[in-house]
Amino acid sequence: MSSLIVRDAASAPADTLFAGCHPLLRDKAPLITSLAYVDADGFGQNAAVQAAVSELIEDEMNAMPDDTDYLAHRPLPALRLLDGGAGAGAGERGALVAAELSRIAAARPLAPLDDARYKASAPAEESAAEPKAWEAALDNARAQLEHQRARLLNLELMTAYGDAAHAQHASDLGALCDSAAAAVRAAVKTNDSINLKRKAAQEAVVPTLRRHEGDAAALQAKNQSIEYACAQLERDVKRLRTAATEAGLR
Repeated sequence: MSSLIVRDAASAPADTLFAGCHPLLRDKAPLITSLAYVDADGFGQNAAVQAAVSELIEDEMNAMPDDTDYLAHRPLPALRLLDGGAGAGAGERGALVAAELSRIAAARPLAPLDDARYKASAPAEESAAEPKAWEAALDNARAQLEHQRARLLNLELMTAYGDAAHAQHASDLGALCDSAAAAVRAAVKTNDSINLKRKAAQEAVVPTLRRHEGDAAALQAKNQSIEYACAQLERDVKRLRTAATEAGLR
């Protein structure tokens, strides 16, 4: 039933189906609908279901207009990030993004990283006579030298202050651990104090509870004795009534 509804909706005019709806739903473009949900497991295991679904898909494709560009009336939104955005360097960013998307679409491998700037190498043989190539190599060598100076400075700082810094960090961790342990001990002490107060309060009412238990036992025994005496009196009354009836006194 759902497949018939889908085919009818696909062939019905959009202005008839969506009369009174939002203006975006009342355009004259072909109505694009989807097929009903089909369980993947049942689709793969049941040949009859697979054939029925394939027939529905073919019917939907045949119902589509010949013009394949059925979304021409709805152009893509402006993609500022992919287009490079605004501001300085926007065109360069857009070109880089476009080039990367083209590489991914063509399934080309990613170009290896250029590690030339991490080496202090001389210019290539074909550019050995160009002053600009030597200037670039010299700038790169200076950058490498500055990088090595920064590494040496970091090593010197670690040698001079590393032990003390690690000792201070260990001391801070120890103080933090001691503080946490003290908080745990305080919480345990508080819990023990509450438990001791509850125990003392419960033990204080033990004599009263035992006295009440004794009184309850005495009252139960007294009630039993009264019930026994009442039962004995009822038997005596019954016996006397029987004797009076036999003697003609009643």
